[in-house]
Amino acid sequence: MTFTQQPARPPRTTNQTVDIVMTVVLLVVQGLAFMVSVYISLFFGMATDSCSGECDTAPLDAAFLITDGGGLLTLALAIIVSIVLLVRRHLAFWVPLVGIAIQIGLVIAGLYLASSVG
Repeated sequence: MTFTQQPARPPRTTNQTVDIVMTVVLLVVQGLAFMVSVYISLFFGMATDSCSGECDTAPLDAAFLITDGGGLLTLALAIIVSIVLLVRRHLAFWVPLVGIAIQIGLVIAGLYLASSVG
C-alpha cells in the first residue's frame, strides 16, 4: 500500500487573514441584523388593531414567515457559504454583505405584508 503525500498548503497571506477577520465580523453584524428584524416583526401584530371584527390575517402570517424564517435561512446560508469559501481560500467577506442586504429586503417585504392586513 502506497501513500501519496499531499502538497503542503502555503501559509495564509495577510490578505487572507484580513478576509477571515472581516468575514467573521460581518457575520456577527448579520446576526445582529437578524435579531433586530425579529424584534421589528414582534410589532407586526399591531397591524390588526384597526380591525373591528373579522380580519384576514394571512398576510400577517406571510410577513412573519418571510421576515423571521427567511432571515434565519439567509443567516444560515451565509454562515455555510462563508465557511466553504474560507476553507477553499477564496474571498468570503462579500457573503455576509449580501446576506445583510437580503435581510433588509425581507424586513421591508414583511412590513409591506403586515401593513396590508385588513
